[in-house]
Amino acid sequence: MRSAFISMVIISLSLCAGAKDWPVLKKYDQDHIYKIALPVGGIGTGTVSLGGRGNLQDWEIMNRPAKGYNPGSGRNNSAFFTLYTEINGKKDLRLLEGPVPFYEYEGASGAIATNHGFPRFSKATFESAYPFGIVNLSTQQLPVTVKMKAFNPLIPGDINNSSYTSGSN
Repeated sequence: MRSAFISMVIISLSLCAGAKDWPVLKKYDQDHIYKIALPVGGIGTGTVSLGGRGNLQDWEIMNRPAKGYNPGSGRNNSAFFTLYTEINGKKDLRLLEGPVPFYEYEGASGAIATNHGFPRFSKATFESAYPFGIVNLSTQQLPVTVKMKAFNPLIPGDINNSSYTSGSN
C-alpha cells in the first residue's frame, strides 16, 4: 500500500480584513518569526515547511532529514510564492515573504539568505494552532494585506482521512 499526504496553501489577498477566520492559539510578532516553521507535507512522501515569514524551507524530499535545505542551483533559485499587482497604473512584483532576518545578510561569500535580492514585504507576523498556520504580510508600498494560510493534512492515527491510498498490500 502506498500513501501520499497532500498539503494545502491558501493565499488570500484583500483590501480589508474580510478573510474567514482560522483558529489561532499563538501569535508571533516580527521579532519572533525567524525560527518558526509549519510542516505542510506528509510522512513517507517528503515534506516542505512554511516558514514564519512566508518562506518555503526544510525541503525533505529525498527520504532523509534535510532541515534548512532549499532546492535550486544556489541561494538565488529557491522556490517561492510571488504577488504581482497593478494598482492605479503602478506595477509591483514581490515575494510573498517578510523581511530577511539580519543574521542572513552576511556570510563568507555575501548574503546567505535564499532569494535575498528580491523585493518582499516589510512586515510579517505568524499565527498558529497546529495543524493550521497563517502568515500575515503588509508593506507601505502596497495598499493590500496578504494572508497565507497553510495546513498539514495529517490526522494522527487516522490514515484513511490523512492520505490517498492506492494498490494493495
